[in-house]
Amino acid sequence: MRAMVRLREAIIAIPSLPQSLMIVTVPHGAVVEVVGEPQKSGLVEVLWEGRPIAVFIRDIESRGELVAVAKTGTEK
Repeated sequence: MRAMVRLREAIIAIPSLPQSLMIVTVPHGAVVEVVGEPQKSGLVEVLWEGRPIAVFIRDIESRGELVAVAKTGTEK
């Protein structure tokens, strides 16, 4: 499943591209799509404005609100 989450507070993120070491701020009110599974590091991959970024799952859980859930093509 993929979840769409609207942020109630800004969070920090790391672009998922290996050559990018910048930290970005995802603003309050942004909607992100959770596309990955939580990793041992506590990070999860999301799409924000079509760009893949990694955020802490605890930030999504504590600072976001679920707005939609969609099944992927591989789920029954």
